[in-house]
Amino acid sequence: MLAAQEFHKSLNNNMKLLGNIMTIKLSAAVLATSFISSTALAGIDVVPEPATANNEQSSFKIGVGAAHSSKAYLGYDERQSVIPLIEYNNPHIYVEGFELGYKIIEDQQNRWSVFIGASSDEFDASKSRKLRAFDDRDMSAMLGTRYRHANSWGVIDAKVAFDVSDKSDGSMASVSYGYPVQATDNWMIMPRGFVKMMDSDYANYYYGVSEEEARTIGATAYQPGSAIKYGVELISTYQLNQDWQINAGARLQMLDSDLRDSPMVSDDNEATIFTGVTYRFW
Repeated sequence: MLAAQEFHKSLNNNMKLLGNIMTIKLSAAVLATSFISSTALAGIDVVPEPATANNEQSSFKIGVGAAHSSKAYLGYDERQSVIPLIEYNNPHIYVEGFELGYKIIEDQQNRWSVFIGASSDEFDASKSRKLRAFDDRDMSAMLGTRYRHANSWGVIDAKVAFDVSDKSDGSMASVSYGYPVQATDNWMIMPRGFVKMMDSDYANYYYGVSEEEARTIGATAYQPGSAIKYGVELISTYQLNQDWQINAGARLQMLDSDLRDSPMVSDDNEATIFTGVTYRFW
C-alpha cells in the first residue's frame, strides 16, 4: 500500500492538566500529525494519545482526508491523495494510521510503547517521468520503540525502528518537538520541528542507485551513507462539536547532502498540504 495512504498521524485527544500549570489539548495534534505522516511520506511520527482521566475507556475515530504532496525524486509527479484516517486507543493497545502499538508505560505525561508499522518512505518508478527503468522501493515493515513526553512547555516524541520485512534491512530514528496553542475554545494550532535519521542501509535502499539503473539516465552508481531529513510543520484543527473535527496543515521537509547527491534526486525539499475531517464514534 502506498505510503500516501499510510494512515499514517489520530483525533480528539485532550492533554489534561500538566503540573497544575496549563491544559494542552492535543486532539488535533494527534490526528493531524498522523495525517501529515502518511500524506507527506516523510516519516514524521504521530504524537501518541495521552492517558485520559478514565484510563479504562477506549476510543475509536475515523475520517477522510485529502493531500497534495511533492517529492524530491527526479521527475516525480506531484500527487493528490484521498486518505482514510483511523485511530483506535485503549489502555493497552493503540492503532494510529498504519502503526499498531502496545503501551508498556502510560501516565498523564509519558508514554513508552513498542510498535510495528509501515515506513513512510517509498519510491514508485511509474510516478517518475525520468526514472521509469528504476526498481521500485517499497515501504518497509518497521519494528521499534517510541517514547513521548508532554509538559507545559510542549511535546517531545522520539522513535527508533528497524526493518523486519527484508526490504532495506536498515534502521531509522526520529525526534520531534511541538507546542500546541489553544487559539480559541474550538481552534488549536501547533507548530512542530522534526529530525529523521536513517542508517546507510535504509538510506541506500531508498536513495542509492545501482550501476544498471545509473546507465539508464547516464549517471554513475551511488551509495549514500547515513543521512538526515529535517523540517517544520504547522497543524491546525477546529472542533465543530463533540464528535466532528476539521484538520488542516502544511509541512516542509529538507534533505541533507547525502540524499541530495543521489542521481535519483532533483530537489532539496519535499512539501505537503492537507485537509481532512474526522468523526468520533466513542
